[in-house]
Amino acid sequence: MSKSLLLVGAGPMSIEHFKAAQALGVDVTVCGRGEASADAFEAATGTRPLTGELKDQLASLKSLPSHALVAVNVAQLGPVTQHLMDAGVSRILLEKPGGATLDQIAELAAADHDSRIRLAYNRRFFPSMQTARECVREDGGLTSMLIEFNENRPLIASIDKHGAEVKSNWFFANSTHVVDSAFFVAGLPGEVPEHPVQAFTRGDAQALPPLVSYSGAGAIDEWVYSWHADWRSAGRWGLEICTPKRRLILKPMETLQEMASGSFRMTPVELIMAEPEGVKPGLYNMISCFMENPDHEDLLTMRDQLSRLRVFNRMITPTSEIA
Repeated sequence: MSKSLLLVGAGPMSIEHFKAAQALGVDVTVCGRGEASADAFEAATGTRPLTGELKDQLASLKSLPSHALVAVNVAQLGPVTQHLMDAGVSRILLEKPGGATLDQIAELAAADHDSRIRLAYNRRFFPSMQTARECVREDGGLTSMLIEFNENRPLIASIDKHGAEVKSNWFFANSTHVVDSAFFVAGLPGEVPEHPVQAFTRGDAQALPPLVSYSGAGAIDEWVYSWHADWRSAGRWGLEICTPKRRLILKPMETLQEMASGSFRMTPVELIMAEPEGVKPGLYNMISCFMENPDHEDLLTMRDQLSRLRVFNRMITPTSEIA
């Protein structure tokens, strides 16, 4: 395992990444920006980030780590990652979704000629997710799944750090985390094939973030799936994955229960992996995978991310015959 990591960003998520990397024994250099975030980071971790322009911070280092993790705000993910590629960083773990819009993600995917970037979808590495995926394999595949990507709209609207561009594309910026998890558990960690869908939306798509209810269904090979989200009401993220033998319930997504075929009783499923106490779920196992094997199939490439998001976009685009 590489023992050196450059962490770009000093916000709350970077603090969580730092804790996970420390638990792995990785030496972390933190690049922040302003003094206020550096103060908060130091208070939480005991480590003082570098501050100022990123180019100056990189120039001040005796040697540039081969691995970097980018955890800045969504609008800056692309520019910061491009700067790291230009500086010669060979492996980059980029916070999801990689940009605020499909165009930004497409631009970064095109720039990643030698596939240096992987997406930091930490929910893929939840012990609950890894166990659910193994259950699907053991059961011979899935028959159907239900995806819920409800959002706390009042909270999102109140967060100043997310500008209009991010809030207007909140499905990409945030909700695709749960959609990605669903297709990951279903056995599609990379490219998702084109398939028929029917999508319904109701509400005000121009609000920031959109004030919309979403519903629809799709079919891939021998299985079907449906989705629901009501950003005009309340709810949380959740997945229900059905196999010929059982229904797997991830709600909240950090937990896993099952309901056997022919029964209404829900019971906990023993998880196949664990994480250390005090570390945000998924981060320890994700960073470990990235440092040991950045080409692992569970770490999504930018090109596959672009293809997935183009497919996922159809979930929030009303089909022509019902628009």
